[in-house]
Amino acid sequence: MPPRLFERLGMATRVILIDYHAPQHWDYAKRNGFWDLQKHWNGLGPGDTVYFRTTGSQAAFLGRARVTTEQQTLADDVAHAWSSEDSRRGGYRYRIGLTDFEDLPVVRLSWSEVVQGTSAPRRLNPVTLIPESGVPWLERRLGITRDPYAQALNVVREDHREDLDVELMVEDRRVRVPASVVLRRGRGPFRDALLEAYDRRCAVTGASTEGVLEAAHICDYRGDHTDSVSNGVLLRADIHTLFDLKLLTIGADDARVRIAPEVQDSSYRMLDGRPISVPTSATQRPAHAYLAAHNSACSWYHANGGD
Repeated sequence: MPPRLFERLGMATRVILIDYHAPQHWDYAKRNGFWDLQKHWNGLGPGDTVYFRTTGSQAAFLGRARVTTEQQTLADDVAHAWSSEDSRRGGYRYRIGLTDFEDLPVVRLSWSEVVQGTSAPRRLNPVTLIPESGVPWLERRLGITRDPYAQALNVVREDHREDLDVELMVEDRRVRVPASVVLRRGRGPFRDALLEAYDRRCAVTGASTEGVLEAAHICDYRGDHTDSVSNGVLLRADIHTLFDLKLLTIGADDARVRIAPEVQDSSYRMLDGRPISVPTSATQRPAHAYLAAHNSACSWYHANGGD
């Protein structure tokens, strides 16, 4: 797929703010299939992906949708406000149609962190563009996985391009990794708890760039009950991937990093045998039983001197 295909079609990703006094407007948008704006925003139009984020000290991303219409001017007799708590009552002038609504597990993400991870403007407007290069970071941070083949199909359908071989595009020739890697877990309260427990540093590398730190489950996610700190470890994104692929594990008895023999990259091999940084509180440290289960799932572990 040509790398700039989506950009040529005018698709973009934006964040739309919801006043913290009226978070229920997200539910109204889903029910009504539209969103009202106070001003016309250049470039906002059909095909754009919009993320809805509340304002205030407890700001969080609630969901996302796809824009279906141009910004339409509202007639004076249209009821603009959706709730009596809306401080902007009567001030809406434009409306966009929306579809493909998707609720997100509530992720409390400061705007400064978004700016750092995506290079978005420091000033957060009611509608703010996310640079194309920063979209994968935002999706990863919110636990969303891209399927480029599904995206390509949507482009073909919407643009009616007959010069593209659809069957060839949907034939997935990638080497697929386990679903535990494809579905990046560790969102919301679970990640927040691990960030606090591990002093916002990767347990293996010590990396402190918060945008690349992920909450890894030691034993696979099976619902909220598995989101305990003792079943998690804070890892840099690439270390998390190796951990989920069972190419890296942490010894249950000595809390040292072990790297699979097939991983030959020197930057990873140098980590072999290194003790991880563990939380100060014993109750927040990885549980022995969980680490032992992960060790056992690594077929190479005991054969290569593991505990």
